[in-house]
Amino acid sequence: MIIHLPKKDAPSGRALHADEWVDALWTPFAPEDERIPDKVARRRHRLQRLLREAREQGGVPTYQHLAEALGVGLRTIERDMASNK
Repeated sequence: MIIHLPKKDAPSGRALHADEWVDALWTPFAPEDERIPDKVARRRHRLQRLLREAREQGGVPTYQHLAEALGVGLRTIERDMASNK
């Protein structure tokens, strides 16, 4: 899946210009995901992969990007991110 993300160094607090975005290739599903029986652990594993892929490609996803890619709500992403701190 190709996702349009703000660049790592893009400023916040204003609308971004066209050159402040990057198209990143995400892998929302991978074969190893199915080896994780617990659905919460599997989702968090997928979340970490999406974050890593975005970072490697110079992008920074919003919680909304992550929620849409994983098919969950914003509150779920907020909880998952809080559990990783």
